[in-house]
Parts: sequence; C-alpha cells; structure tokens
Amino acid sequence: MTNFNLNQAQLSERLLLLQKLDLDYSDHRASHHRPNRETKLLNTIALLLSTGRPGDHFAAAFDKRQGLEVILAKNGTPTSEDIADAKELFSCLCNPEISNPRDLYPFVSRRCRASVLKRIQKLRASIVDTGFYNDFYSRLDQYRSARDPLSPDVIEQEFPEDEDAIEDAFAGIPLSVVLRDLLEGTIGVTSVSEVPNVDEFVDIHTLASTLGDSSFMQEWIIMREVGYQKAKRFQQCRQKLSRYIDDVHSLIRGAKRLGGLIKYRWVTDESLGIQVGEEDIRIHAATPEEAAHRASVLSSQQLEELKERKPSLVEPWQRTVHSCIHAEIRIILHFGRVSMQGMSGRFQPIGLSKSSCLCCVLWIAAHNIRGGIWWQTRSRNKPDPTWAFTARACPNVQGLALATFDEKVISGVLRWLQLRYESGTEFRKDLYQIVDDSALNADDLAVVVAAALTSSRKGDGKAIVYSVLGQ
Repeated sequence: MTNFNLNQAQLSERLLLLQKLDLDYSDHRASHHRPNRETKLLNTIALLLSTGRPGDHFAAAFDKRQGLEVILAKNGTPTSEDIADAKELFSCLCNPEISNPRDLYPFVSRRCRASVLKRIQKLRASIVDTGFYNDFYSRLDQYRSARDPLSPDVIEQEFPEDEDAIEDAFAGIPLSVVLRDLLEGTIGVTSVSEVPNVDEFVDIHTLASTLGDSSFMQEWIIMREVGYQKAKRFQQCRQKLSRYIDDVHSLIRGAKRLGGLIKYRWVTDESLGIQVGEEDIRIHAATPEEAAHRASVLSSQQLEELKERKPSLVEPWQRTVHSCIHAEIRIILHFGRVSMQGMSGRFQPIGLSKSSCLCCVLWIAAHNIRGGIWWQTRSRNKPDPTWAFTARACPNVQGLALATFDEKVISGVLRWLQLRYESGTEFRKDLYQIVDDSALNADDLAVVVAAALTSSRKGDGKAIVYSVLGQ
C-alpha cells in the first residue's frame, strides 16, 4: 500500500457512496442463525457498554489461554468514562446482591440511557407510524378465535409463553379484548421522553413481549398475511428492547456460574502500539455523482438511471470522515497471530454492540485464512466510511499480513460497487475470489468464508459454549 493517505480517502469516499446508494446486500440467511450461548453473553456485555452515542461501538471476546479473561474494545481508544463504567459493570455482575435485571437496571438506565430511550421510541413508532395499528385491528376482526372467552385451552394455544400471567389477569375475557389491551397498553407505556424507571420499563417489556409472543402475532408473520412486514418490524423492535431484560438475565446467571471476580482488559492504542489512531479524512468528491465517476464502476447510462431514482446524488455531501480502527479489528489485533494451543475451539466469537460493517467482514475473512483463530461476528454487511486501515496504524503487530488484509478490503469494496445490482448469492460467490488463497482448495475456502459471514455456527463452535459456562 504505497500511498496510504490516497487509499484511505479513496476507500472512505467509496464507502460513503455505497452508504448513499443505500444498497442491501445482506446475507439474510446467515443473519437468521441463532447465536450460541457464548456469543450471546459477549453480545450482551457489548450492549451494556454501548451508550447509544454516534460512533460508540463496542466489542468483547473471551481469552481462555490462561484462565478466563474478557477482552474489551471500542471504535477508537476507550475514554476514562468507558473504563470506569466497565469496572462498575463487572463489579455488579460479581456482586451476590445483583441477581436479576431489575438489580442491574440503575446501571443500564444511566450508561445505556440514549440506547434504551431510542429503542422505546422505535418500538412505539413501529406501531403508530407504519400502519401496523390499523392492520392489527383489521386482522383481529377476522381472527378465528377473536371472540372466544379465554379458557385454559385457549390461553395455552394463544399465549404459550405467558399462560399463568394471562390466566390470572384475563380469564373469561374475549381474546380480542386481551390483544387490544396489550396493544393499547404498549402504546401508552412507550409514550415517554425520558428513560423510564425500572417498574415502567418492566411494564413495557411485559406488554410488548406478551403481545409479540402471542399466536396471533406469530401466525400473522409466518402466514405472510396483509401487513406482515409491519408486524415483523414490531417484533424486531420489541426483541431489541427485550435484550435489556432477557439477555441481561442470561448474563447475570452466567456470571454467577463462573463465580468470583471476572478478569477483563481493555484494548487501547497504547497496548496495540497504534501510531496513527483516529483521523479526519478529507473526501475529495464534492458530490456522490462525482464519487461514482471517480470509482469508474458505473456506465453513463447506469449513472443517469441512478440519478433519476436518487436526485440527491448531485447534491453536496459530507467532506470529512472521522476514521478509526474498529472494535472487532482491535480484538483480533490484540490476539495477533496465535496458535490454537490454549484456545477451546476452532471458531472464536466476538460480541458486538452493533453488527460488523462491510470492511470488517472483508478484513476478517482475509485474516481467517492465515490466522491461528477463525473469528466470527454477526454482520449485515453495511458500509461504514469510518473504517481505517490497519497496516499503517499498527506497525508493531507481529505475524499478521496487515497490508494484505487491507488490500483485500480495497478490492472487496470496489467489487461491491461493481455488483451493485446483483444478489447476495452472487456476491458471496465473488467473495471467494476476493479472499482466495492458493494454499486452500475450493471446498476449504468455502468453509472459511462461510465462517466469517455467519454469526453463529453449530459443530466446533458449540463446544466453546459448554467449555466456558457449562450446559
């Protein structure tokens, strides 16, 4: 990489263009895999460190080479506030008086205030701003058992996850009334402008989860009936909010099972020997249209078609990007090139506060071919212009071909622009060429890349779960 500044500016510009085009190349099949227990715990640690501020992205991984240690990282180096709050979090997890999500909520409502409030507001918006409300009542009018009073059999069928609570509160009441009360109740409790207290937050979780777990909602989505996309959006929003209850509960139980203090360590600029940390990168193109011309991947006809669909392509856009080494890359750089000795499994997950960006996916895929550990993260493959090259920033990291990995990112992003109209399947085929290595045959290569793109995996990865926390 002979001219870093030129390449970094060019990469950031192309990522901005991809972001502006708002293309969707997500591998939805991979994103639907359920995370294993270890991944879920790591994701929850990262979630609880996330403040919700722009660019505040966290990652966590287990280092089991000498006992168990949690490795933490963020986009950029951690602040004094991050360090203090991580200390408080792990102290709480080890505190015998902290036994459930209610006990940890004071920390959550302070540290994660912006994230919690945003998720509550998105849950409410999924009901009142999308047409879901009207579709809900239209479907309810036609639902087969809407007028049936709730008997034990109906409760078991319609509310399999909440039988006892529903029977205590609604026995004998028509199902339509119960579902209506759950919806209207959710609208009422989510009408907030500040983070709610713990009782109010539990009410939001209970109402939204009971409604979302009902057979009425589940069948609506499975059968793909009218408005199911809006119902699915509601489910996604309530599941994200429920993580502060359900996933936190699992994390607390896991911490208690470990017993004693939990060792942890931050990955910092100093620990990695980073010489070039966060930087403001100047974008040369004045408009997305100019960036498309500079990338030389669109014909004149294709560019004109894009401009018709997106008139904003000719308008001025941001000219500065604040780049940094992303959190999951920092985790991998911390481990460097290690042998598998002392590691409990072939696949090692990284927990994230948000999905890995496109560049992280490409970099990790290239790394996994040559590295001693095959790292897993969840991803929607979205472009993030803040992604920074590793070779110049981390010259002291030994045993990793950082410049080669960075070059794979450059070629991969350019290929994404070229494949802008192709399906995710076509891209995944092309990715094999991007990370190709002559030492691997086609079958081995497919396994490596699939591991990099899949958020969770059965088989080898499953062993990690039980080795750390047991069944």
